[in-house]
Amino acid sequence: MCETTPARREPATSSEPLATRFPIGLDLGADSVKWIQLGRTDGQIAIVAFGSQPIQQPSTPSDPEGQAQLREALRRIVAEHGLSGEAVLSLPLEAVTLRGLKMPVLPEAELEQAIRWQIEQSLSPQVSYDDFTVDHLVLEQIGGPWESRVLVASAPRQLVMSMVDHVHSVGLQPVAVDIDPVAVAACVSFQHRFQPEETLLLLHLGSSSASLSIVAKQ
Repeated sequence: MCETTPARREPATSSEPLATRFPIGLDLGADSVKWIQLGRTDGQIAIVAFGSQPIQQPSTPSDPEGQAQLREALRRIVAEHGLSGEAVLSLPLEAVTLRGLKMPVLPEAELEQAIRWQIEQSLSPQVSYDDFTVDHLVLEQIGGPWESRVLVASAPRQLVMSMVDHVHSVGLQPVAVDIDPVAVAACVSFQHRFQPEETLLLLHLGSSSASLSIVAKQ
């Protein structure tokens, strides 16, 4: 049985107790489960604790034994470190399909229907739109008065729901699923004050892949 990497703790610099704990961040990787929790006190952000649990057999959604090991690793982390409450998860970029669409400016409900129609045109007859979890972001900075630029992300619903089920099974409450590069960019923007016209290059190194992101604040 694999051992959990000891959780590291960095208390808040203030003498005041933590006023707020953020949701637990979970990375359900192919060969390990990693987690971190931040807290806020007296206006400062601090790491409450973080750690990882290796998985002996790489896990994929179609591999029951690997999925069982992933769930056991997650259960051990929750039990040994007393984790509870809300959790956020991230998806590896290779599991997500990204599309950039040009769309007319539409109300949200009509935009969702137009996105569905666009995606359905690219699917084979054997594949259904409902086999995917789909979300979108309107890129307002590069749109126009009559045209929208929309970034659409889709991932296999089976993969997303498998991750959500794992988190539910150990007593945590999943509240969001993001994409690895977007999650990394959000972390950087959360703690870094962008200067006007500043551009950052973010490199995310995983066990089997790497991604580059260019982040700018217009």
